[in-house]
Amino acid sequence: MRKKLLLPLLFLAMMATLTACKENDSISHEDDRITIKADITSEGGDLSVASATEDAKEDESEVISYEVKTELYEKDQISIEYPVLEGNIPNIDQLNSTLYEENMGGVEYLTDFYTLEQKIEIKEQSDEIISIVCKGYCTYNNASYPLAIFTAFNIDVKNGTFIEFQDHEQVREKVNNKEFEILDLPEGMDLEAAKDEVVMNYNLSSAFPMYYIQDGVEYYMVPVSHESGDNMTIVLTEE
Repeated sequence: MRKKLLLPLLFLAMMATLTACKENDSISHEDDRITIKADITSEGGDLSVASATEDAKEDESEVISYEVKTELYEKDQISIEYPVLEGNIPNIDQLNSTLYEENMGGVEYLTDFYTLEQKIEIKEQSDEIISIVCKGYCTYNNASYPLAIFTAFNIDVKNGTFIEFQDHEQVREKVNNKEFEILDLPEGMDLEAAKDEVVMNYNLSSAFPMYYIQDGVEYYMVPVSHESGDNMTIVLTEE
């Protein structure tokens, strides 16, 4: 069962289902996204880039065509981008419902004391996988420093499901052995101190790490202290 990702970590104490947008809310979307076509064959269920010919049998293949669009929610000082799938991916309505809830849940509790801006990045979009990162910053009551918020979604295009995290213990072992690189080391921070913080926080968390996929590689987003940037992105190495 997929472990629920709660987008803004600050929402953990106030998650709720988003109600209908009020009159002064506005939602828009971008249309200039890539369309991918996948050919799903009946022999083994393998995926390949679509190359269906006119004589292909309908019961042997089905072309999946989809787009990943960016929906934008804006209200006062709140600006949240979240992904919306369009096309004939299996279970697309359920996928979109989860994407919406985990990005927008609790937004009605963000009062005038909050400023929030979130953007999405499509890390991988192919005939097999969609990998999306949602990142932003939230500031409460004119605080000196904003809080970084982040989450990631990895989708199996063929089956229309979120990809389950399978290698928790293997990743934990490599993290504990410091067999990883930090992609976003804070300026001026000692590398070994940063690695120690990653190890400590990885082991303190009871949840599976958030991760995204890019060019077939998994990148893990580990929460760290606010002073260290709220999160660090690591990639495992072979040592």
